[in-house]
Amino acid sequence: MSNVIEVTDSLARWVNRAERRLVVIDFFATWCGPCRMMHPIFDELSLKYKNVVFLRVDGDQHREISGEYGISGFPTFVFVYHGDEVDRVVGADPSGLEAKIQQYAQSAQTFTGTGNALGGQSVSAESALELRLKRFKDVKMQGSDAASGVSRMMKHLAKNVDEEEEVAEAESLPKEGVEDSSIRESLLTMGFSKENVDRTLRECKSRDIADLVTYISGLPETAPESNSDRPTADASHVEQPIANPGQPAQPTVVCDGNTCRLVPPKSLEERIAETKELMERRKREKAEKDKEEEKMRERERIEKGKEMLAKKEEFERQQRQREIEKEKRERLAEEAEKKRQLELWRKEHGLPEQPPEKKVEKTPEERARLLAESLALQRVDGVGATALRTLTVILTNTAKEDPKYRTLRKDNAVVKKKVLSVPGAVPLLQLAGFEATEDAYVMSVRDEGRVAMVLAAIAKCL
Repeated sequence: MSNVIEVTDSLARWVNRAERRLVVIDFFATWCGPCRMMHPIFDELSLKYKNVVFLRVDGDQHREISGEYGISGFPTFVFVYHGDEVDRVVGADPSGLEAKIQQYAQSAQTFTGTGNALGGQSVSAESALELRLKRFKDVKMQGSDAASGVSRMMKHLAKNVDEEEEVAEAESLPKEGVEDSSIRESLLTMGFSKENVDRTLRECKSRDIADLVTYISGLPETAPESNSDRPTADASHVEQPIANPGQPAQPTVVCDGNTCRLVPPKSLEERIAETKELMERRKREKAEKDKEEEKMRERERIEKGKEMLAKKEEFERQQRQREIEKEKRERLAEEAEKKRQLELWRKEHGLPEQPPEKKVEKTPEERARLLAESLALQRVDGVGATALRTLTVILTNTAKEDPKYRTLRKDNAVVKKKVLSVPGAVPLLQLAGFEATEDAYVMSVRDEGRVAMVLAAIAKCL
């Protein structure tokens, strides 16, 4: 039993600006072991947090959805609030997942506004603007003509902006640090004096650029800071300082070499738009940088996984080799013990000693048959059968004239894993005509009879 919703087509029903609850999306794959481990934990969290929407998406089957969120590994848990991604957890981390859910679920429940009563009157755009401006210290609504113009512009903008979302966005921005330095640079670029910019950042709680421009326009006039400390595109380019925004704007004289011209001043709306565009561009650059760093971390995780898998395979190969050698030693010890017991029994009964067995040299056909049978008996993980099939392909390809089919490099990962690491495979190769060199096994001259003999012995064991 759980409250998790299985998504098969689109997330638009839950991921939108109208959704006021926190949405947690579980991107998984059916072949992923950690994903299966996290499923019951995710189900329990869906029962525990009733005010959170829990979704589950098969990222392997619905790649268009996982592509929208840049999913590069499973499991990945994406946190969405008001239609925007706010955070994510990559990997099987139950404690980290629940901590993030608690953090953002509490934030989603927090509401500092008074709201609207059912059936009551909605707050007008002008009233909303008044509420926001009262949060600042010493703001005079009746300022100069320029300040009144800014106020009229803000009223016009407020008609198309939801007051609740605007306040939430302003409060969510950091109050100091890197964001302040970016805003400070933007205000200086717009022509405000350094003293007024610093005072505005100290006294204003909001970090919305329009609020800051409104506030700074009502401050006493000071001499604007010179542009000498800011780089220009050309040393010969000379531009007069911009007038204080609180006064009527004057045309700017721009001189390049021996030519001077008047440049019409930009309106306050244009400068605000340029500053907002600059801040948005920096946010996009930071998001792209974060995405690149996430990709780098994912690549490192994959490389570490491959390295661990290679170490595991090498350990298993060595373990198989030790088991085979142990069985061989036990078999030889058992045969020696049988011979010793037989000699003791013959002595006790006065029988003559058994003459030593004559060693009969085995024919190449018998050696090939015994080696192929010993490979077939190595059934752990099917390494013996794999080696026999690989040898069949190698020996069959030697019929081609290209020298590459008659050379097996010792550092070749596939040959090393499937043939060279299996006991009995190398003697079978040498019996077919391959000779060992410093870094490879080479068949200098192909003997059709020897190759056919080894292939026939292998075929009987497959």
